[in-house]
Amino acid sequence: MEYGGGLVKIQVVSKGNHAIASIMTLRHKQTLVYKYGCSDPKFHNLGGVALLFWKAIQEAKQDCLEELDFGRSDFDNEGLVRFKDQWGTTRSIVTYRRYPARPPETIVERYGGKFARRVMSSVPDAILELAGKLLYRHVG
Repeated sequence: MEYGGGLVKIQVVSKGNHAIASIMTLRHKQTLVYKYGCSDPKFHNLGGVALLFWKAIQEAKQDCLEELDFGRSDFDNEGLVRFKDQWGTTRSIVTYRRYPARPPETIVERYGGKFARRVMSSVPDAILELAGKLLYRHVG
């Protein structure tokens, strides 16, 4: 799919009738920017995302673009950083400034979400369902 005269492109690779990976790229001047991607973990062994990146590289060269920006990655997203490193990318630090500055995070704001995700991911589904029934009776 292409949007905005080809400035935004969504590419999908499938196995049979099942979409296994997709990426979204943006074109800005002489740069192709990787913005988003996703894949079905059951099909990672087929290299769907790598195939889409290779296709994007080929199209960028065909269009005489000068740069392919692999986009931002959080430091703690080791798999994504490793994937991009394997393409020979060059890392750079992006510093953000906010105005007005946000007040310092509390301990709960900083670690509460991570803690909750870890706890909730280890709780059996039956307990989560029971908690939902007890706590959210007013819903549906």
